[in-house]
Amino acid sequence: MKIKRLALTTCALIAMALTASPALAEGSWTSYLSNVPVGFESRTWADRDIDQVATTVRLSGCSVSGTTFSSTGITLYQDTWVWIYFTNHGLITNTCNTVSWGQGLGSGNYHLTFERINGSSSTSRTLSATTVVAGY
Repeated sequence: MKIKRLALTTCALIAMALTASPALAEGSWTSYLSNVPVGFESRTWADRDIDQVATTVRLSGCSVSGTTFSSTGITLYQDTWVWIYFTNHGLITNTCNTVSWGQGLGSGNYHLTFERINGSSSTSRTLSATTVVAGY
């Protein structure tokens, strides 16, 4: 009787764990930014789109040369063989927090471009962040 009860309890705990677990991202990478200008492109990563989890970017420890940090504009691009045909998934303003481009972007190679610093696309100021985490 004890073995049967233990087996039922174990099965119930496994079932609860499987149904209560949040979706896990396929992958992520962590880096930092040090005095990068407008137009800086991140590393490229491959998303196989096996999980339908949103692509996110988290920045922390943000600063801008010569002034106070307020925001950075980041565009997510899906790479193609010819750079002029990269798929633009949109510019999102990040205020040193986590932003998301949503689910269902498809499999492919992606990179980030830092398009604006404190709202300007033509500034000579540079951006730094102690931590950059991209999840996909």
